[in-house]
Amino acid sequence: MGHWCFLEAKHPWRNTKDFDGILEVRPPPRQFETIDILAQLDAHSPQKSRKAPSNSSRKRKRLSSELNWLKKSILFELPYWLTHKLRHNLDVMHTKKNVCDNNIETLMDIEGKTKDTLKTHMDLKDLDYRHELHLDLDGKTKPFVSYTFTKEECMGFCEYIRAVKLPDEFALNIGRSVTKNYKFFGIKIHECHIFLQKLLPAGIISFLTEPV
Repeated sequence: MGHWCFLEAKHPWRNTKDFDGILEVRPPPRQFETIDILAQLDAHSPQKSRKAPSNSSRKRKRLSSELNWLKKSILFELPYWLTHKLRHNLDVMHTKKNVCDNNIETLMDIEGKTKDTLKTHMDLKDLDYRHELHLDLDGKTKPFVSYTFTKEECMGFCEYIRAVKLPDEFALNIGRSVTKNYKFFGIKIHECHIFLQKLLPAGIISFLTEPV
């Protein structure tokens, strides 16, 4: 939501209203200097609980003076943190595995795993756009979306993965990750990289529409 402001000024997605009916003309948010971040942290008073005092089942609302900080990490106390250009080092391969799993589970519409949930469609109704993706009148039935497979397409996609032959030492046999009931199980981190970069783009061409 609102992430298109990070795109380049001439990116074509900025000039389309297909997503929420609004042209994105905002520049990317300000990049704070290290000194500014430390000043915010020094002024931040740590909170012991994120629960509302009057209702323990609800989160406490953040005050305007708290900015986006919930706590001060011990990493900010390192003497060399101020001079580091790369202050947060994420494990790219593990992140890519999470992205790969989420893509597969959403494409195949696996119950309990897909990101295309009832709450997602309810949020679209609350935001009042993408009306074709709103829940049916009963409020419990999702409309069919073009970025998911039908049952027959799931079977065809899994058969495609089973039939793929990869060069020696390029990757493990990803076809072995397809179970008998046409689901994926136990894909390793490196194989997720190969799956996203090589197999998935070629595999979905026959099943999904051109816009997807």
